[in-house]
Amino acid sequence: MEYKLIIDEAADESLVLTVHERNPLVESVEKLLNTKTEYLTAYTEDEVLRIAVKDVDCFYTDSGRVCAIIGKEKYTVRYRLYALEEILGDDFVKINQGCIVKVNAVKRFEASVGGAIKIILGNGFEDYISRRELSKVKRRFGL
Repeated sequence: MEYKLIIDEAADESLVLTVHERNPLVESVEKLLNTKTEYLTAYTEDEVLRIAVKDVDCFYTDSGRVCAIIGKEKYTVRYRLYALEEILGDDFVKINQGCIVKVNAVKRFEASVGGAIKIILGNGFEDYISRRELSKVKRRFGL
């Protein structure tokens, strides 16, 4: 495969891929290029903010609302989890029906006696991995 990068501030940006067939690599590149959301509008009780997606540790549902956690702070966002899952890219992984976590924010996993696996983030947030998502999470973390 030939690869060429040209940096020219005066030229219009473009990317052309010539491939023999669609494969996982091509799909990953397309997904990366289609992810245009770098910032989200977030809400607290008394303010409206722009938050950077790269700063978010996880998104989860709480009382019917989707929340974003950045460190110890909690913000409400006006997206559905399935929409966030599509635009977030490979930095995030869905762990259950109500939670998407940033891969780099995961501190450790804990197994319980009943076989459930708890995921613990660096900021202290904890949630369980569903059986439905377990194989995908294991693959993502190389377990």
